[in-house]
Amino acid sequence: MTQTHRESRRHQITLKPLDASMTDRAIWGGKATGLAKIMGAALTLPETACIACQNVPHLSDNDALDLALGTLPDSIAASLPDPGLVVRSSSTHEDGATASGAGLYKTVFGVTSVDLLKRAINDCWKSADIQSSKHPGSMGVVVQPLIPCEISGVAFSKDPMGMTPGICIEASWGNCSAVVDGRTDPDRYVVDGHKVTHTLGRKNVYDMVIGTQTHSFETPDDLCQIPVLKNEEARKIASLVKTMADVMKTPVDVEWGICNDIVYLFQCRAITTI
Repeated sequence: MTQTHRESRRHQITLKPLDASMTDRAIWGGKATGLAKIMGAALTLPETACIACQNVPHLSDNDALDLALGTLPDSIAASLPDPGLVVRSSSTHEDGATASGAGLYKTVFGVTSVDLLKRAINDCWKSADIQSSKHPGSMGVVVQPLIPCEISGVAFSKDPMGMTPGICIEASWGNCSAVVDGRTDPDRYVVDGHKVTHTLGRKNVYDMVIGTQTHSFETPDDLCQIPVLKNEEARKIASLVKTMADVMKTPVDVEWGICNDIVYLFQCRAITTI
């Protein structure tokens, strides 16, 4: 490869602030385009920067990545070292209309330095390499500040099982990972108009990001016995989910979290099991 070609490739890898125009999956991947589509709907998203999709065989250009890190927006870099960053995959194969690709690729919490950010981006790229034989495609990357959520969960604008009318919410204490991974029994809410139906879960464990690691803790008995959300909070989340479904023009699966009474939306993708 000539010097000119190397420089050309290096300039192709930049961290670009998310904006509403970034809706081409072939360029930005599934997670980034899902967030871009809901940006203009008066929803609260974390500050987000994206690396455009790279072809899996060409993900080892660390010189290019060094230059890319120099383009990290100051508003996101301000979260280093504390509370840190989250780095998420944004593959062309995930979060699509017919397949979610959930769990196939890498998400890295607790990124507290530029060196760890570089490693996390490489880990996302490597997860695409691992899956390339079964799920060929290219890999983008999403970088966000870590939001230290007191409460988090997932929500569905339509019951994926088709059994319950209304918007379905699963909620627990701490970071969303224990709910997403199925390691805790969350509270469940169904919001149908103004009516809220609540089923108390055991909420046996919760996750928190401390430093560079995600730690799981046993939930104290008193927190196991009380609802995570008030009815008004459940209605607010349901309203946001409905807005996202209207914008996406399809039933959606959403990851959300609450920090200092603000509801943040981390991911929005089509429900593919209906």
